[in-house]
Amino acid sequence: MAQVASERLDQMQDPELSIEQAMTDYKRLGYSDNWINQRLKSIEIRKDLTDEWVVITGISKVLKRLNNNM
Repeated sequence: MAQVASERLDQMQDPELSIEQAMTDYKRLGYSDNWINQRLKSIEIRKDLTDEWVVITGISKVLKRLNNNM
């Protein structure tokens, strides 16, 4: 269990390790390289989209506060 905890801490410091681990796990489960690449791309796109939503939500909250203070 300490080994897994150590690996997860390493992955937090270097996200590339998480990607490599995911690829290894998916290959071990029998997924094709094409499927793995599509999966990793979809994860990245979803992350970018949710990051953008956070920014938009934050901006709308600031604008709402500004309007309420006027």
